[in-house]
Amino acid sequence: MQEVEEAEFCLGVPFPQALREWFSLVGRRLRPVQDYLSRLDELTSEQDRLIVWRENQDSWILHRPLGAGDDPVCLLEGLEGEKLWWPLDEPLVGMCFSEALAGSWGLEVQTKGLDWG
Repeated sequence: MQEVEEAEFCLGVPFPQALREWFSLVGRRLRPVQDYLSRLDELTSEQDRLIVWRENQDSWILHRPLGAGDDPVCLLEGLEGEKLWWPLDEPLVGMCFSEALAGSWGLEVQTKGLDWG
């Protein structure tokens, strides 16, 4: 939790509880496979929003409005102007699965033809 508090201090904004739990339990253990998940040491804010996850070609961005208090919502915003408000935990879990699937596919491609016996 100390890492989370340090990141909050550096950015000058408290995180909602859902995001604090995410980084404490899962966030620092993941490594980006396909899309760009923000780790604590990489968190940035742009235009009054905390960038949480960004698609690898910048076609969508998942961010948390700064100063929104402990309301656990986030905004998924696309290039075409689409805006979807979601409970923060839902896209975080979904992206976790997406990265796991992309990572397992990548591992299969990299190891094809290797003799594991």
